[in-house]
Amino acid sequence: MGESGDGWAGRSGLRKRPAVPPPTHAPGGDVTALRELFTELLGHPATVQHLADLTAGSDVRYDMGDTDAHPLVGWFSPDVDLLTPSRPVRLAELARTARPLLLDLTEDGSPARALADWDAQVDIVTAQPQLPAPAATALLLRPDSYVA
Repeated sequence: MGESGDGWAGRSGLRKRPAVPPPTHAPGGDVTALRELFTELLGHPATVQHLADLTAGSDVRYDMGDTDAHPLVGWFSPDVDLLTPSRPVRLAELARTARPLLLDLTEDGSPARALADWDAQVDIVTAQPQLPAPAATALLLRPDSYVA
């Protein structure tokens, strides 16, 4: 058993190529202009939010079958700061259980009382939203945090 010292690439006839192209292949004016455009666009919070939503997949709205549904239905739930009877919490923390969640944002807690018998199937939380508040009095969230 001899050793050629060439390794696999030497036996197959493949040549090793440098991992980084030489400086003569540096980006030209088109790439520089594109980089400047993206730098300008990323200075706008709405653009950053839009790109983050696209990347995370939260720009998707599911058809929930109701053409007259609330504007939040089918969208990923907004993450809001909440004040529950026990402590301040973010909606994202409440959704970590990956169970359906009823978030009751009313003053009197009537949605929570109406579904109290469902507490084995649905997490029920009463809370007061901090600003900015979602435009709803209650949110029923699917386990993936989309508004049902």
